[in-house]
Amino acid sequence: MEPVAKTPSEKGHILVAGDACLDVVGINRPAQVAGVPTPDNWRLTGETRTHYLPGGVMLLAEWVRDADPGLEVHGPAPCCPAALSCNQPPDRPLSASEFLKIAPRLTRQEIVHSLISLDVFKEKPDSKKPDTIRVERAHGFTGPEDGVPTLKFLPPDCGDIVPRIVVLDDTGNWFRRTPAQWPAAIREPGANGFPLIVHKLHRPLPHTPLAEADKGNSPTLWDTLKKHHADRHVVIVSIDDIRDVDAPISCGLSWERTALDLVWQLLNVPVFAALRDCAHLIVRLGLDGAIYWRHTMKQDGEKNEKLHQYDAWLIYDPLGIEGSGESSHDGHMVGYGSAFAAAIVKSLASVPTGNELAPQPILDGIQAGLTVSRRLLELGYGKVPDAVGYPRNNLFATVDGAASFFRQAIPIIPGAAISDRGYWRLLDTIFSGQVEALHRAVAMTATRSKPSDASPEDKKADHLLKQVPVAVFNNALRTHDRREVENYRALYNLMSDYTKLRTVPRPLSIAVFGPPGAGKSFGVKMVATELGKGRGSRQIKPLTFNLSQYQSPEQLANAFHLVRDSALRGEIPLVFFDEFDTALEGKPLGWLRYFLGPMQDAEFLDHGIPHPIGQAIFVFAGGTSHTYSKFAKQSGAEFQAAKGPDFLSRLRGTLDIPGLDLDAPFDAYGQIDAIPCEAAILLRRAGILAYQLKEKAPQLLNPAGALEVSASVIRALLHLPRFDHGNRSFEALLDMSRLPGAKRFTPSLLPCPEHCNLHASATELSQLLATEHPFPPDARTAIAKAIHARYLEDLKVKGKLIPDKESHQPWDHLNAYYQASNKLQADDIARKLRLLELWFRNKEQEPDGPPFLRHGVPMELTAGQVEFLARLEHDRWVAAQRKNGYVYGPTESKHFLTHPCVVRWDDARLSEEEKNKDYDTVRAIPMFLAEARYEIIKH
Repeated sequence: MEPVAKTPSEKGHILVAGDACLDVVGINRPAQVAGVPTPDNWRLTGETRTHYLPGGVMLLAEWVRDADPGLEVHGPAPCCPAALSCNQPPDRPLSASEFLKIAPRLTRQEIVHSLISLDVFKEKPDSKKPDTIRVERAHGFTGPEDGVPTLKFLPPDCGDIVPRIVVLDDTGNWFRRTPAQWPAAIREPGANGFPLIVHKLHRPLPHTPLAEADKGNSPTLWDTLKKHHADRHVVIVSIDDIRDVDAPISCGLSWERTALDLVWQLLNVPVFAALRDCAHLIVRLGLDGAIYWRHTMKQDGEKNEKLHQYDAWLIYDPLGIEGSGESSHDGHMVGYGSAFAAAIVKSLASVPTGNELAPQPILDGIQAGLTVSRRLLELGYGKVPDAVGYPRNNLFATVDGAASFFRQAIPIIPGAAISDRGYWRLLDTIFSGQVEALHRAVAMTATRSKPSDASPEDKKADHLLKQVPVAVFNNALRTHDRREVENYRALYNLMSDYTKLRTVPRPLSIAVFGPPGAGKSFGVKMVATELGKGRGSRQIKPLTFNLSQYQSPEQLANAFHLVRDSALRGEIPLVFFDEFDTALEGKPLGWLRYFLGPMQDAEFLDHGIPHPIGQAIFVFAGGTSHTYSKFAKQSGAEFQAAKGPDFLSRLRGTLDIPGLDLDAPFDAYGQIDAIPCEAAILLRRAGILAYQLKEKAPQLLNPAGALEVSASVIRALLHLPRFDHGNRSFEALLDMSRLPGAKRFTPSLLPCPEHCNLHASATELSQLLATEHPFPPDARTAIAKAIHARYLEDLKVKGKLIPDKESHQPWDHLNAYYQASNKLQADDIARKLRLLELWFRNKEQEPDGPPFLRHGVPMELTAGQVEFLARLEHDRWVAAQRKNGYVYGPTESKHFLTHPCVVRWDDARLSEEEKNKDYDTVRAIPMFLAEARYEIIKH
């Protein structure tokens, strides 16, 4: 009887096909113990035990079965060679167990061998857990000298049943050019939207010369899939295969930079056109993240034609970066891509037939695939050397990728000349329109408190905060700011590479800049300490010399002797030259010339005699310039005479450490990455406050481990505009507070105004203690509504109100983006007033409030103040637009992110009509505040 055709929804049939491989793994075993009778000589030196495991498509088929036992998985069937048939019919299909029995007798002429050396690794030096077997070294592959392997495989088949998914393990070998090995289901269009094609693709990618040469063969696998299954084609590639095509995609600095680099390459580089137009492209970023790229055709109603639509998502581990997952265990593994693909297949197997493949199941599968890949590394080949094997069912047990991985849409700017035109920060995206949640997350960080089960606000804030990428060094240095994260990771990579050099021609020279109290020395030391934790790392010895205390070059020679002594002891000296840019004998930058020889030749002179230094890391901490760019832009005869250019030429790295000021001046038209990120500063302050209070007043910790601190104290300390001496001033305010013996940090314990003024403005501290700033949610919304209502009224008066325009809708119908924009404008009112030495108070202020509030004089804004604030408002708006990727364009375009007002205030292209919008807005500030029952005062 002929089989009855079934639809894919009745039974989950999966076909797995691709390049086959035999993994030959060897593990060293110790020599025979003494006393063994007459051992053979070869046993006396130990031995390498060899195990034969299914690799390539055979391993992938096994893992697809393990991922979902409810699926009917059909893999390629190896056939028994005639020489090994043993009176059985030749080319007889073999079961998995039968294949493994003959595997040791298969030669490289018959099947490609992957050669792998294993070792036994401890989880931790003091771990009591059993050791785990992992890859010590992968030696590559061996196969036939000519032609293709001769072992015959029967392609997978499920008869007349339409397979739900076809999985292809295309490793760039003979499978892609051998149509006889392809499942019949991919040579013709599917039915009811199936089968889905999961294509695990390796280099050479479709754009390479090999693929061009394959055009003469008919048909090619890629073209066949494009012809019959374009809308159902899910391609999985590794980021390394894309980088192998000379794509300049960053690695290990930040998730934002890597994602934007890849998106720009896909959009703009012709060599990636084939990948760009895949319906679904998944790019694996090691064990730590992935990028999902989706291509659809969108109908353009105006032109009545279809346009290409591209969307992308980043799936990432906020606690790591590309490469950190594999470094979490000693040794590594092979087969990550197959484990990842099996998890994708499991997620897609539940997609209903006949539906368009939506992003959700792919995103879910990616998160599960990353979790499974990490579990593969954790489990290794097991713990018993005589029973080496790939993990099976426990590899996919209870996979929950959401526990470690999060996802965010990647901004795409068509036509952008650079990959990161808007300087995307995940931190900003995560808390966009969630200012109240951000402030709650900051307060929880400052008090080390955990979310309360009774507080949905706590849970929401905690959930958002967990999504923010963070770089941690030595469990002491934590930063959420993308710019700082990238700078520290670049420094770590630079120092790591230097410490691995066998021959060291000269010291590694790095310059570090930042405002006083920013923590220049602390940051570098934490990076060096983290570096020293690596397996087999040499000890790094910090040495600090403050040149502002030195009087002569002879004293510097004495310092270099200490550096040399450290190097001779086998340490790597980490040498801090604080205030390196100070004057010597009245000459600016007078010390620079004395560093040139040690930096270039690894030698210093002492009384005319040269002495070698050895391997060392020089860190030059600036005291007169707060950034590298300001230091390096010095010019003139004085800088030339001080050998400034020669000094710069010897540097191999720089690090700019930001300060703690919230209202620090910035150029809205300068470098986008230099525009401050308020959320990052608040989180940094919160971390410092929690650390300092735990050290200085541990009695504030309650039984739950949270610090007992008044909400008004947190608000005041975290939202102070500036600290006069950076972190030192922050710490000083706590030192001057009356904390000994206190069980709760209340406003009455803060230092008196006279003492406070030594390190911060006592007036501004009092303002924050007495008034709720940032505005409470109800007041903030009321002010934002008033701003938008005034905007609509002006448009109506001028006859320019467009009812269908998104930004012209009434508040209750205004989308979240424009509501958030109005709330940000409301938030900035306090900054504007502070710059005019004004503040605000509640009109119903209690008579016993602080004197400056009781006696403050209500006032309106003068014409000069309006002019000043209008310029500020325009610059604030421009900075916000530029951070979102907008640039100047003659017309406003949300597609290309252009706007005619992204220009300086004095630019002729900014019309008086547009300026009047800013004038009208700032004139109305008293009215906006009145909506929340506030008034402006001068004290």
